[in-house]
Amino acid sequence: MVKKMNNMEQEMTNMMIEVANVKGFQARAERDQQETVTLRERVAVLESQIHGGNFPPNQAEQQSTNTGSVLNPQADDVSVVDSELLSKNDSVGGLLRRRKRDAPTPNWVRLPIGPSGCQSGRDGRDGIPGAAGLPGTAGQKGETGPPGPKGEPGTGTSNEQGLKGQKGDMGSIGGQGPEGPKGDRGSTGPQGFKGMKGARGSTGQQGAKGASGSTGLQGAKGDRGSTGQQGAKGDRGFTGLQGAKGMKGDMGSTGLQGARGDRGYTGLQGARGAMGPTGPQGAKGQKGYRGYTGSTGPKGPGGAVYIRWAKKTCPSGATTVYSGVAGGAYWNHPGSGTNYQCLPTNPQWRRYQDGIQGWKAFIYGSEYELNTNVPFGSTSLHNHNIPCAVCYVPTRGSKLMIPARYTCPTAWTEEYDGYLMAGKFDHAGAKQYVCVDEQPDTVQGGHANQAGALFYSVEARCGSLPCPDYVEGRELTCVVCTK
Repeated sequence: MVKKMNNMEQEMTNMMIEVANVKGFQARAERDQQETVTLRERVAVLESQIHGGNFPPNQAEQQSTNTGSVLNPQADDVSVVDSELLSKNDSVGGLLRRRKRDAPTPNWVRLPIGPSGCQSGRDGRDGIPGAAGLPGTAGQKGETGPPGPKGEPGTGTSNEQGLKGQKGDMGSIGGQGPEGPKGDRGSTGPQGFKGMKGARGSTGQQGAKGASGSTGLQGAKGDRGSTGQQGAKGDRGFTGLQGAKGMKGDMGSTGLQGARGDRGYTGLQGARGAMGPTGPQGAKGQKGYRGYTGSTGPKGPGGAVYIRWAKKTCPSGATTVYSGVAGGAYWNHPGSGTNYQCLPTNPQWRRYQDGIQGWKAFIYGSEYELNTNVPFGSTSLHNHNIPCAVCYVPTRGSKLMIPARYTCPTAWTEEYDGYLMAGKFDHAGAKQYVCVDEQPDTVQGGHANQAGALFYSVEARCGSLPCPDYVEGRELTCVVCTK
């Protein structure tokens, strides 16, 4: 529950941060919109001044002497005037740029012909808008600039027209207009999200001592006191009155047996009585002693039975009882059986119920599990199903599987040899060690990875296992022998 509350508080914090970011973007957009409106208003004022012919040249035009060549009377085109004036309006922070004029405008006046062709300076520029709110009123008209220099006299005859005089200097910039009124206060924003739970307060001071409690209940009765000392012997009492007759006492115990009397005389033999009925059969008597050992009888049939894993037939000298497929419990099931089984290919059924009922043990088919070419020389057997054969040897009655050997002891007959295999060391379902034939076969069509009871080769691990002669990680052999 605490973890869930912490997750909810973290989500609330993230949401509050996102809302704050959105509000920041919204405020920035509102400022940008306000600045755009202010710029549009300023542009409108400037356009009105341009159309009315009252737009004064800037200081760069006043100082420039390259607006037209004196030697070129056709210099009607105005050069590019591109001056930048830093706005004092902090909310806009922009640059006012005048663009190129491709043709003469009313701000340009051609000087009259002759030596007296002078012209007074141009009017000053409008004041810069106030810092906040709407633009301020137009600034005062700038002072008239000094007259331009006198034009040089013409070099031709009096009948020829003189060259155009130089342009007069630009008038000084008008003073800044008064500050505009303060804008209206924005509307109150929406209420923020509920804050996170505050930290737990410190423990308060200990309260004053309480009033004395009422008197408790009476305690339990005390233990019995010890026995006092014996008092002095009292005076003899008076003789009492005779008591009433007592009740009849209990019957006395049987008296002792009297002495044995003398033996009487032997009487005369009586006549023979009639034969009585046959009595019931008595209980079975105890087991008698073991008799003597008889002579040795003829030799019986005997024989030995074993399973040849990974083969469909038995070796020479043995009879194939049946052939089948290897099976067992699933590799990660901790229950069911632990030993591999050789299942016949033609099962028989009695009472059964199809479907998985739950409270049962399961048996699966088996597969080779090989990730290297060792020990069978190839990994082509990987995931193939494993066959098996049950073999009978009638002339030999004992059977033995020897791990870590591939030959039988003296006087024993080898049935087959191969490699030791079992379940994987870390699987939940343990399996027995079996001897798999050195030349293993596969079940036709059983190459898909279906898992089940898996066969892994067995490696030696040194430690409690003596090395040498055992070698760490080496695959173990095996042999099946009969006698």
